[in-house]
Amino acid sequence: MSDRTRLPKSLLSNKTHIFKNGVQSATNYVQNAIENVTESTQDATQNLVNNVMRKRQDEDNKMT
Repeated sequence: MSDRTRLPKSLLSNKTHIFKNGVQSATNYVQNAIENVTESTQDATQNLVNNVMRKRQDEDNKMT
């Protein structure tokens, strides 16, 4: 590998840090959506979370 194609460690570390922050933000958003389920929200992610929660509740009810 030539020296021109290598990224400095600080740049690579910065890109990794940005990626991890993005993943953590997405995780927090979905976790909050799961914990704060509301029927009136028209947000697509919230609707997806609501549907998954209902499906799990239905499966749990069938098992009992």
